[in-house]
Amino acid sequence: MAIDRRTFLAGSGAGFLVGGTVMPLASYQQVAPEAIEYLVAQLDGYYRADAALGPHAVIPSVLVQQELIRQFLRVARGPERHALLRTSVAYAGLTTWLYQDAGDLVTASHWANQALELAHRVGDTQLVRHALTNKAMICTDQQDGPGTLDLTSAALTDENGLCAKVRVQAMQQTAHGYGLIGDRRGAEYALDKAAALLARVDDDYPWFNACRRTPGYIEVQRATCYNRLGLGREALPLWEQVISALPSTARRDKGVYRARQATAHAQAGNPEAAADAVTHAVTVAQETSSARLRQELHGVWQHLTPWHDHEIGRQVKALLVTL
Repeated sequence: MAIDRRTFLAGSGAGFLVGGTVMPLASYQQVAPEAIEYLVAQLDGYYRADAALGPHAVIPSVLVQQELIRQFLRVARGPERHALLRTSVAYAGLTTWLYQDAGDLVTASHWANQALELAHRVGDTQLVRHALTNKAMICTDQQDGPGTLDLTSAALTDENGLCAKVRVQAMQQTAHGYGLIGDRRGAEYALDKAAALLARVDDDYPWFNACRRTPGYIEVQRATCYNRLGLGREALPLWEQVISALPSTARRDKGVYRARQATAHAQAGNPEAAADAVTHAVTVAQETSSARLRQELHGVWQHLTPWHDHEIGRQVKALLVTL
């Protein structure tokens, strides 16, 4: 691509976006490796921005990059094409997650299918298994435990040949599948295996870095599974631990965890503490427009059924109607 690095860096984030579409780059004949390196370098920032601002603030920029990658693929050849395809899988996985967080599971499924196809085109087993686990995440959001386990089982075929990151990703999602079908033993076993591998995650794949970036990553998954299993009393100390360790920039995540903490309090018979956690989470939901967070909050209401006609129940209902 006949463009120097400073021009690329200045234009790549937004400069290619004109009137809501990406400018055709008719003049380039090949893709510079620096362009691909830049695209890869942006991924972590997009995940961080989603955690702080919610998906709707991030999706437009990511779609610009998706269109830029599509245009690059028209001319890329050789090693640059292979690297670009790998990058495209990472962006498709990111876009899948963003639409999940925005509550649009139909569009999320479209991008998950794109990621799986691209992973097969690359011929990288690690990417294929990552893409399968992304699809399993959608099944989990749909409360489909057996479907989650089907996909994670496929992702873990011949697991000793997989890198630690892929195994951790698939195992923690396996735990959620077991949680959905009420199998605590299966969930605990999968999470213990993932925890034992976490320190070995040292690859350079630009996706699923949440397992390294999120404080108390396994504890978050375990507490969530306990919530699914109705074990709120056991989940509470874990939620306290992970919420206190979160950085201030993880705004959306803190809101989600507060909502899950509220569920755990309701399960443990602590309606006042549940209402307090809901208050914190509602503020974040209003700021980030995270559909995932709103869904978590509406789930709390179901667990507060014994207190619906009490003052505390009316307070929580008044908060939820603001969403």
